[in-house]
Amino acid sequence: MPSRSVSIVVPVYNELSHTLSCIAAIRKNTAELDYEIILVDDCSTDGTQAAFAQSRDLLYVRNEKNLGFIGSCNAGAKKARKTYICFLNNDTSVRPYWLSALVNTFELHENVGLAGSKLVYPDGRLQEAGGLVWEDGSAWNWGRFQDPHDPRYNYARHADFCSGASILLPRRLFESVGGFDTLYTPAYAEDVDLAFKVRALGLSTIYQPLSQVLHFEGVSSGTDTSQGIKKYQVENLVKLAARWAPALVGQGYSEDADRHCDRGVVGRILVVDQITPEPDRDAGSVALLEVCLALRDLGYKITFMPSSNLCDMPPYTDLLGALGMESVLLPWAKSVGDHLRDHGSSYDAVIVSRPDTWFEHIDDIRSLAPQAKIVYDACDLHFLRHQREAETVASASMQAKDELEIAKRAELDLIASADVGMVHSSAEKALVEQERPNARVVVVPIIHEPRGKGKPMEERSGIVFLGGYRHPPNVDAVEYYLSEIHPAVKEGIDEPVVFTAAGNAPPAAFEELASAEILVPGYVEDLEPLLYNARLMVAPLRYGAGVKGKILSAMAHGLPVVTTSIGAEGISDQDDMLVADDPKSFAEAVCRLYSDRELWHRLQGAGLAFLEKNTSCDVALRIMGGVLEQLGLPYLRWRVPEAAQPGGASNFGTPTYLSDVRALVGAGRRLLMDTDNIDLVILPDGVAAPQCDWTPIMAHRSGCTERLRAARSIVAIADAADEKATEALGRDLSTSLGADANCAVVFAPPRVTAGPRGYAIKAPFRDTEVQDIHLPFHESLGDHFNISTHTCSWHIDKSLTGFPSIAVLRIGA
Repeated sequence: MPSRSVSIVVPVYNELSHTLSCIAAIRKNTAELDYEIILVDDCSTDGTQAAFAQSRDLLYVRNEKNLGFIGSCNAGAKKARKTYICFLNNDTSVRPYWLSALVNTFELHENVGLAGSKLVYPDGRLQEAGGLVWEDGSAWNWGRFQDPHDPRYNYARHADFCSGASILLPRRLFESVGGFDTLYTPAYAEDVDLAFKVRALGLSTIYQPLSQVLHFEGVSSGTDTSQGIKKYQVENLVKLAARWAPALVGQGYSEDADRHCDRGVVGRILVVDQITPEPDRDAGSVALLEVCLALRDLGYKITFMPSSNLCDMPPYTDLLGALGMESVLLPWAKSVGDHLRDHGSSYDAVIVSRPDTWFEHIDDIRSLAPQAKIVYDACDLHFLRHQREAETVASASMQAKDELEIAKRAELDLIASADVGMVHSSAEKALVEQERPNARVVVVPIIHEPRGKGKPMEERSGIVFLGGYRHPPNVDAVEYYLSEIHPAVKEGIDEPVVFTAAGNAPPAAFEELASAEILVPGYVEDLEPLLYNARLMVAPLRYGAGVKGKILSAMAHGLPVVTTSIGAEGISDQDDMLVADDPKSFAEAVCRLYSDRELWHRLQGAGLAFLEKNTSCDVALRIMGGVLEQLGLPYLRWRVPEAAQPGGASNFGTPTYLSDVRALVGAGRRLLMDTDNIDLVILPDGVAAPQCDWTPIMAHRSGCTERLRAARSIVAIADAADEKATEALGRDLSTSLGADANCAVVFAPPRVTAGPRGYAIKAPFRDTEVQDIHLPFHESLGDHFNISTHTCSWHIDKSLTGFPSIAVLRIGA
């Protein structure tokens, strides 16, 4: 990602006391980022110039004449030098971490173009949790006058716009679209227009609740929309509605706000587990969180309920909110059943994690959300873990064996009764299918992205074990290692070896064993230094079930592993780790791996390759897309990397699939409502014809005249960054389109790209930079398609991104 640096532009006109307060709050609550303050004085007469002109820790800019809000913002933006630009009203007071939360949004969500803050009135009421624009062009501040702690307003969500009182976007993007549009001078609706331009590039506008800003609304301009500058609020919304009319189709109306407030989603899923996921403490939380993230990226709003307590659990509840997941908590719901009585009909699916959760809530789910598909998340097979524990630790009584058998049948029956059961290894899937052949079971890996090799072997030392010690298999593993394996390891290695048993809630017995050679640090907040400095990980698990997240974490950090058959279950094919099941063999494997450089590097490379192939986020998207298909539920198919161009969807900037001809042709076919009978696809010159599952005639624009005359159903792809080629396409259609032909012209937008060197704007099909983007395309390019013999109508397709983004011109007979 680009540098996390921000230019904060604060436009001011008088109100010195508020400006002083605003600047003081920025200085106090923004220390964690590289930022600059640009104060733009619009000819104030109240002492603002005297107060700030000589300030050394901000850039003071005074307009020569009054430019209004839009002119002042644009003037300040021209002085900006940082990666991002933030516009902040002077009648605000920012809260701690407000700005880092906005920047984080670009890293926590896919393809973000603009992020906005939660705005709260000084009296504690909510002013805005993102904005909505309705089909008639009217606009809402979502959540106005409501409780800012209400779960509905505390998760990052797609919004139609965010109030310009506090927004952040890449500076290069703001410059390329021409800044705030002077059509709306002096003020109002320019922030809405900017958000619509951002979305027209396939980028999302995200409301971020963790960025909190007090807003003294109306200090400069009042609140009466019938007089003064405030009257432009009404006039400019009329201009906005006229400009963006094609994008407003399907936006809904305010009386159905609860259904429309989540833009960009195709459905809603409720997730129920015992507690809020703690991904830094256990692998089960990592697995569930990654499933939720994949579903989010496929177009679903995720609502989470920690059913055992319904309590806010900072920082984990905040993490879910930052990632775009709603947490339903007390006092807004008293139980899962209580929530479902009011909202059960809104869910397309319910995911239930762990057997206890299932047995406690399944009746309410089935009766109060009868339309919802039900997915069971096994986390691991509890009965298998308990059986192995009984076999390993002590001889089980007949009564205990009977109880285990009852628990086994109950767990297998619940998996079979779900619409889909999710397990984390092929071994678990095979076991379930052997016992319940009719069960619909999918393997969903615990997602771990490779993080790189880190230090070479020679610069690492020590042996590490990682695990949460409220989980009995981890306690047993450490006790087993220290008593039966570690003494032989010390003898077999010529140098002192430090063993670190890291993890949450270590038992007192471990702490009593702590010494210079045995470290028991407890919970470790940042695992990277530990895993990048250790030479190898041991996982001597004698019982348990499921895929072991600790092993995947080690492999992700380039740390080779020695484990048992239980630990390797669902992961190893014996090429990416060493496996040994008795103390002697385990100790020998540890000693060998600790000193054998060739073996160490081979296992490191094999582990990283395994993760790339089997546990990456792209893999999760493909698998969860398949789960949704099994459930008969829709999803944003072009977000699945396998269906897009090589390399998959880019997380940062415009999605790569918006430059994929197949995706764009699909948008045109949908508009023509003719998925099978397209006679001709016209491609921009120089763009290669893609491989498709159907075989239309494809021709480049400069050589398609004769085919165009004969075709009756046409999709044409236009490069919106190449106006000359677009103009030529318009001439070709005007002169050669048959009288009874229908055509959809799909406009591929320029690409916003992001990388370590910063943001850039590039043409959709070429690696050339674009300086200016003239949006909306139906306004800037529409004159090239004046075809008197046909009816022309503009549409904004949302099938690829979930929100109106792709401009399509329908030319009908």
